[in-house]
Amino acid sequence: LVTPSSRIQLYSTGDLTLSSAVDLHAARYNGEAGVLTLRAAGNLLLDASLSDGFASAAATAAVLTDTASWSYRLAGGADLAAANPLAVRPLAAFAGATSGSVKLASGAIVRTGTGAIDVAAGNDVTLANQTAVIYTAGAKIADASLGGTYTGNIANPAFTSGGGDIRISAQNDVRTLVPGGQMIVDWQWRAGRFQLD
Repeated sequence: LVTPSSRIQLYSTGDLTLSSAVDLHAARYNGEAGVLTLRAAGNLLLDASLSDGFASAAATAAVLTDTASWSYRLAGGADLAAANPLAVRPLAAFAGATSGSVKLASGAIVRTGTGAIDVAAGNDVTLANQTAVIYTAGAKIADASLGGTYTGNIANPAFTSGGGDIRISAQNDVRTLVPGGQMIVDWQWRAGRFQLD
């Protein structure tokens, strides 16, 4: 059974810039989320947020219980003649150039709930700093007590389930412009306590 769904593809023979936030949480076709593809033969510049699965595109927005979220395919240095939306031109095509990259500006958030995020770059994938992030969050679990098994002291916790896949491919580097010693778990909020015997 094949059902129609929202599939949007935007491409540019040069650079492509997302300059204002895109919030897809209310964009559904017959109740189903779609796939957004952004392809740039030059740089794909994400200067603003791309969000689904949250109440808004704001960084502090609450995660939703909706189990259907948009997926994204993002390509810089794209081979626009290829059928594969994530195909990129050879790295040699960008030798000595600052083109062919996927770049997230400071504060740019690329996130979804249960959808997948694919990023491909003919050159680099660049995150401006620790506020430029790519993640999937899953869907909020309605029972915050987890069936009575959660007895923590955090008011209104938001547990999620079913986060989508993230695949990042760069022919050169995946890097940040501001080295800060950030650990891979720095984004994950956590709390705990211990008791000495």
